[in-house]
Amino acid sequence: IDKGIKGPVQVKVVFDETGSVIGGDFVSGDPMLMAAALDTVRKYWKFKPYYRGGHPVQVRVPETVDFRPVNGKGVLEDSEELIVERHVDPEHPKTFERDIGGDATVRVQINEDGMVDGVELIKSYAPAYADPAVDAARQWRFEPFIRDGKAVRTSAYLRIGFSAQIRVWLAGSKEGPSPPPTLIPYGVIVAEKDALAPAAPHPAPLRPVTSANDYVVLASGADGPTRIRLNQEIQGPVAIHNVPLDYPLEAKQKAVQGTVILNTVIDQKGVPRNIAVVSGPVELKQAAIEALKQRRYQPFLLFGRPVEVEMPVQFNFTLVGR
Repeated sequence: IDKGIKGPVQVKVVFDETGSVIGGDFVSGDPMLMAAALDTVRKYWKFKPYYRGGHPVQVRVPETVDFRPVNGKGVLEDSEELIVERHVDPEHPKTFERDIGGDATVRVQINEDGMVDGVELIKSYAPAYADPAVDAARQWRFEPFIRDGKAVRTSAYLRIGFSAQIRVWLAGSKEGPSPPPTLIPYGVIVAEKDALAPAAPHPAPLRPVTSANDYVVLASGADGPTRIRLNQEIQGPVAIHNVPLDYPLEAKQKAVQGTVILNTVIDQKGVPRNIAVVSGPVELKQAAIEALKQRRYQPFLLFGRPVEVEMPVQFNFTLVGR
């Protein structure tokens, strides 16, 4: 401290099946901080067990111990951005014979220690991605977010990709909405200078298909793709007929609210097929399915040809006055 030495120290940490640290090695950083970094990790850090194939396993992971500067009053300086200390790759669903790409978006609640203590699934391009994405997000660790000299709770949206890509953007700020999500390297956070407040993500405007890079082919015929899944930034099929949600009486009596996310295939005539539940309160799932069955879409044209589109659909159930 007297010499003003500060900054991050990179270490490799080994933790066992219970999440206890059993070893660590110095990787990079100021040598004068090496001993303190390893001592901190060994004595005070505890991890959530990492599961592979349904069983906890021993893991060796890269970590960052950040020695923060203090101002003239001996108070920690406010964070300029939310920094990832550890990320965990999702397990790829074993039900898929090949990598079909796609991602899942989750919102994580981060406590004062930088640990994730809450995960909410926002949407998933494939139902099988939902649980692996949530399980992976629970094991992320962040550098504590400092505001007015103290660590505070915050939140962030993580878009976890199943092809080694991720989009991450902060939940909001005092001065306005978060920046639009941008495709960035895995494990990087878009900087936000003000304290976070709960807010919905504000994605960039959707655009039409312009090239084969804008979608993933799920099925093909003699004339080309017959079923596709669009990338996140592409405008999907447009609904041309909706029916009001029929709020289940049982759900009303129990004051159940929430979001139901379905996965479906919009056929070449604009009719939803192959409807599957991704997430949502059990009391509301069937009502969402029935509403989607009655919805109709404008047929989606891929370079002038109608094709089927696999996509997520979200229904929000809110009781008036609550």
